[in-house]
Amino acid sequence: MTAKLDKGVMTISTTLAEEEMPVLISSPWRLKYEPDIVSVVIENKVTSVGMFAFWNCYNLKSVTIPNSVKSIDASAFINCKSLEKITIPNSVKTIGVGAFDGCASIKSISIPNSVTNIGDGAFEGCTSLETVTIPNTVKSIKNVFALCTSLETITIPNSVTNIDGAFSGCSRLKNVTIPNSVTSMNMTFVMCSSLESVIIPSSVKSISGAFENCKSLKSIIIPNAVTSIELGTFAGCISLETVTIPNTMKNIGMGAFSKCESLKSVTIPSSVTYIGVGAFEGCKSLMDVKVEWKKPLEIPVSVFKDKLGLIEDMDLKAATLYVPTGTKGLYQAAEVWKEFGKIVEYNPTGSYIATEPTLKAYGSEGVLNVSGLQAGETLIIYDVNGRMVYKGVAKFETENVTVQGPGGYIVVHGNQRVKVGVR
Repeated sequence: MTAKLDKGVMTISTTLAEEEMPVLISSPWRLKYEPDIVSVVIENKVTSVGMFAFWNCYNLKSVTIPNSVKSIDASAFINCKSLEKITIPNSVKTIGVGAFDGCASIKSISIPNSVTNIGDGAFEGCTSLETVTIPNTVKSIKNVFALCTSLETITIPNSVTNIDGAFSGCSRLKNVTIPNSVTSMNMTFVMCSSLESVIIPSSVKSISGAFENCKSLKSIIIPNAVTSIELGTFAGCISLETVTIPNTMKNIGMGAFSKCESLKSVTIPSSVTYIGVGAFEGCKSLMDVKVEWKKPLEIPVSVFKDKLGLIEDMDLKAATLYVPTGTKGLYQAAEVWKEFGKIVEYNPTGSYIATEPTLKAYGSEGVLNVSGLQAGETLIIYDVNGRMVYKGVAKFETENVTVQGPGGYIVVHGNQRVKVGVR
């Protein structure tokens, strides 16, 4: 193996039939020429770029890798902060752990179809990376693109099954399509502060910590295969307004929805057997909680409030708890649940059983304001001729519905109905 430096261009060659590039301790160019290397040309017959081969070559801007190379080993180009362009040939099968970690000037990367394995953090901290192409030969991108703060959109091929930590800290990521092949997405989008929505496919079984501090996320539907929402999974999602929890859910972990300041309603299915401390602490807008247990679940006293009193919590006295028919007395006697200001019963079809009507409506300028709604239940509006003009599912306790014009309307919700006029 020989290395020759000429006006900033380093040429690496070998006279052997094939040879692996040496690792750091035997890479004379790194220690001798490190600050002077601007470009690297690796000639044919080299089969591997060794570990730490160009570690911290901070002036290196471009690399030419021949199609004889089969692997780019761990940390091969780590902290090459000036590296702007690299073409990975179709001969490469493996990109090692942290291979391009900290290459802050790379704007785009195309991973060829020959690659079957990408190591953890291979492109972590590539803060200028805007576009990336992932081939359908790759099965895991665990932690691969963490802290790529310029990455806005990415398409994941349907060969990938694991995206744990893949995009954590990608603060500009707005759009991502997750294929049905993915089964695990733990810590995947932590601190993706620009991510507004994402569809979790039915194949996913684990989402532990996946969306922590996704400050722009507005809604989420959790698939049936997920049975546990672990510690802090949605903590700090301050824009989250709606969440759908499946009736297969068993555990809602500590701080799962902590500081979800925009969450207004939530339905907890009867399948849930455990709710952790602070699961809904700091949810200061939460006004409607629907539960499906016929016997109140025993929960920690601090499920809905910060036990240290350091953050603004929901006002239990102003909130409504919806419970199954015939269980109101049990909830009125149960710790924590009895603190809700109002407890309303509903039957299995979703109708309310209340001592007084809760449904109210008024109209003005073509808009109906309807209050006293149960989130998740159907709201229907008819005109005076009996023609249905609106049908939808209530998301909040109060909804504004635009109608076709002035006149009389009948609002139906559960077993309640109210007549209202619109000017």
